[in-house]
Amino acid sequence: MFIKTEREVVEELGRRIRRYRLQKRISQKTLAAKAGVHVNTLRALERNGEVKLMSLAVVLRALGERAALENLLASGPPPNLYGEDVKQAALPQRVRERRS
Repeated sequence: MFIKTEREVVEELGRRIRRYRLQKRISQKTLAAKAGVHVNTLRALERNGEVKLMSLAVVLRALGERAALENLLASGPPPNLYGEDVKQAALPQRVRERRS
């Protein structure tokens, strides 16, 4: 699957959350209560994916899909924009934009 925009990413995420919920035969109301979020938050997540990251994390945990987030974290940091090997150098406290 090729996703072009961030909008498509979050919409696909919402569809997957809904699919997980339906596969487990859990109502929105029940899942929202189990996750500790308002049912409208869950509806927004499933509809367009636009929720706080914390809400996404607690819903995934309540669905028993926390491994999905852990897999994302296990892949490590993204490659450095400037092509430098991040693992060998000590990480700075802050980064300034390079001048052209």
